[in-house]
Amino acid sequence: MTQKQNQLIFTFYVLIHLFFQDDGLISKYEQKHIKRLIKRSKGILDKKHYQKIAEFTKNKVSVDDVTAYIHTHKLPRTFVLDTMKDIKKALKKQVLYKPLIKQLEKEF
Repeated sequence: MTQKQNQLIFTFYVLIHLFFQDDGLISKYEQKHIKRLIKRSKGILDKKHYQKIAEFTKNKVSVDDVTAYIHTHKLPRTFVLDTMKDIKKALKKQVLYKPLIKQLEKEF
């Protein structure tokens, strides 16, 4: 996988974690956000990647799951922090996610 593919998949993983953490569900607004990211990733990710992302949504992704994903895929700290910065920008108007993002950042 390319670095861009890795970053997009990790972004989906973290977003799904955040979306589940706030209320235990993925709301219509959150689904729209995921769909927009899917549109932006066309041509970068293939069907196999989207199937993997669909699997993420079947289970609630915990902080421990995110940490395990990072270690399993040997993601460098700078990669993780850059991805988190991008997620913060994308969700900057959504104050609900700020404490969850800060909690995740503390883990790394």
